Amino acid sequence: MTTTMTIPSKMHPTTTNGRATGLLNNTLSTSNSTGSIDSSASSTTTNNMPTPTNNNMVKRLAQIDDLKYFLATAAEHWEENDPENKKDDVSPIMENNNNHSSSLVHNHLQNGGMITTTNNIKRFRLPTGEDMSCVLWNELFYITGTDIVRSLTFRFHAFGRPVTNAKKFEEGIFSDLRNLKPGNDARLEEPKSELLDMLYKNNCIRTQKKQKVFYWYSVPHDRLFLDALERDLKREKMDMEPTTVAVAEPASSLSLDSTQELFDQLRKSMSLSAAATAHALEDEAARCTVSHAQQHQQASAATHFLFFYI
Repeated sequence: MTTTMTIPSKMHPTTTNGRATGLLNNTLSTSNSTGSIDSSASSTTTNNMPTPTNNNMVKRLAQIDDLKYFLATAAEHWEENDPENKKDDVSPIMENNNNHSSSLVHNHLQNGGMITTTNNIKRFRLPTGEDMSCVLWNELFYITGTDIVRSLTFRFHAFGRPVTNAKKFEEGIFSDLRNLKPGNDARLEEPKSELLDMLYKNNCIRTQKKQKVFYWYSVPHDRLFLDALERDLKREKMDMEPTTVAVAEPASSLSLDSTQELFDQLRKSMSLSAAATAHALEDEAARCTVSHAQQHQQASAATHFLFFYI
């Protein structure tokens, strides 16, 4: 029997402002299932997804809802999804076709997304065909930079701005991730460490070289999206080549001039939320002794960054 979780779906607009939008005429650079750059994708699909159009906007935004749900809840109720406790809920399809089916639990989301849980990894299947994973390791939850890029690549596509320069887009994201420091927001893993070996075998990273692995709740997914979007809008205003191109709503209605005030308001809101969380953490630390890593996870868990549609 397959476990099904039904979640409320956000109301989405069914009409657009009528602005004319076109399909991409250029070949889109994408990432293949291993995360390496692949420039051979056709002009009509990106990572196995149809090119965004105004006709499929509602479906795209519903897919973002599933991603939002996974980011907000993946590290919760882990025991309830422990395959050792739910062997009866294993998909019969997997039971018939996979020798390791007893270690899998499937949760189907309302908008078509699927979450697969094993003993220490909870995977969300992106519409691109790739997985992004929440990893449980030594009682803490992690996400890799590779999976962060995968999620943002999908999110931009679903927002109506497919990635057209994957290499440059990825470089911008990893530059932003430098702001997340080892100790507070991540752990720095030496080459071919036990954790990196496990992540590599599960396609969460591309290489086992020295790298940061990020605490799940330390990653400001909305801020990363916002900063990447603003960079491209600035490039367009200066007649420079962007890394993403608006081809459909809601992205096609945006310009830097029309959204700059909103960018500033969102950043202020995020900063206030982070400051309030930090203050609450200090008060709690004065009353009890908790490991630094656990403090950070607990405080961050209370503040999911604003996930928005512009």
